[in-house]
Amino acid sequence: MDNDLKRFNRTNANLGYLVDDLRTKQEYMQESIKTSRAVIRKNEIFIRKCKNDVYWVLQNQMDPELLRRAAN
Repeated sequence: MDNDLKRFNRTNANLGYLVDDLRTKQEYMQESIKTSRAVIRKNEIFIRKCKNDVYWVLQNQMDPELLRRAAN
């Protein structure tokens, strides 16, 4: 009976270490996801701005004065 109790205590301690390790990994992954989402948002904003600029140039390609003022 005492041997079983010792074995269960050792197993419980090992599982506790495993849970702590998994929590640490989860926190790291959540932080990584947060950083990745910020980079994705930044890239999407840049792409949207480029698309808008191309659209604007195409809409005003026949008016060189507007294009010249926009480039300055």
